[in-house]
Amino acid sequence: MESANKYPKELLFEAIDHYSLFTKSQKKLLKVLIEIAVNDLVISSITDLKKLTQATRITLSTGLDLLESEGMIQISKSNGVKFSSCKLQQPKINDIVVHFQKKADLLNK
Repeated sequence: MESANKYPKELLFEAIDHYSLFTKSQKKLLKVLIEIAVNDLVISSITDLKKLTQATRITLSTGLDLLESEGMIQISKSNGVKFSSCKLQQPKINDIVVHFQKKADLLNK
C-alpha cells in the first residue's frame, strides 16, 4: 500500500484543486508530494521537486513551509539541508476532501 489515503486519488486531487486556502503552486506541490510518496513518506530534493512542479526554489520553500504550518506534512529536519523528506499527514489531507464534499453537497441542494 503506497498511501493511507482513504479517498480515490482523482477525488482527492479534485478536492485539492478546489481548496481555497492554497495557491495554485501550493496545490501542485501537494499533489506532487502525494504522487511520489511511499507509505506517506516523501524522499526528494528541492531540485527534484523543482523539476516535478516547474516552480522556483523560493516558491517550493514557501510552499513546503505553508504545508507544514497547515499540518499537511511534517518535514524531517536534517543538518544543513533545507528539505530531504517529509511525512504526509493523511488525516489533515483527508479533511480537504471532507470540506470539498460538504461544500458540493450544499451547492447541489
